[in-house]
Amino acid sequence: MSRVVEFFSMNFEQLSHPQVDELYRLRHETFKTRLDWQVNSINGLEYDAYDTKNASYLFGMAEGEVVCSARFINTQHKTMLSDIFSDYFQGLNFPVDGNYVEVTRLFIDKKKRTALELCDCPISKMIFIAMIKYCHANNCKGMYAIVSQAMFAIFKRSGWNIDMLKTGVSEKNEKIYFIYMPADEEDIKRMIDKEKNQDALSFSPDGWPLAFRV
Repeated sequence: MSRVVEFFSMNFEQLSHPQVDELYRLRHETFKTRLDWQVNSINGLEYDAYDTKNASYLFGMAEGEVVCSARFINTQHKTMLSDIFSDYFQGLNFPVDGNYVEVTRLFIDKKKRTALELCDCPISKMIFIAMIKYCHANNCKGMYAIVSQAMFAIFKRSGWNIDMLKTGVSEKNEKIYFIYMPADEEDIKRMIDKEKNQDALSFSPDGWPLAFRV
């Protein structure tokens, strides 16, 4: 049976209370329960000082369920890069001219992926492509992020031509990377070319939002 994984974005002020609760609950399960990050989590909900009107959220959904998500904040606003992560790298440099975004709280919910029988689908590449398309829709040239060593390897294997700008050490004494991800159509083409089942990464429309048929 053919199904659709659809990606769309919403500003913080557009989210309903049920959507906020679901997002924060999934983030708690990922970043607090599974990864044991030092994040603010209250009553099973993970949120922080950056969940404000300046934040936008990317959602990947299948059969009405959130499978994956990421948070975007334009670097001209207050970000984790400037306020928190900078300490792990003895300073970070990035443009604040309004043409770039910070990406944080990127996750794929493993339980939802299994329950919806999407384990054979290239969800990581789907959300990467959606991130690039989000930038195109919002006139952004690229994205900056802090990622773990494992996440860095996933980005590199995908075919995305990311730049590793600086290395640091997290609060858990683990290596982390400050990276730049260009919003380039050529990177989308490389991701698709490196995928064995290229049909799984065909999407429509060629704009925003977009949907993958699996």
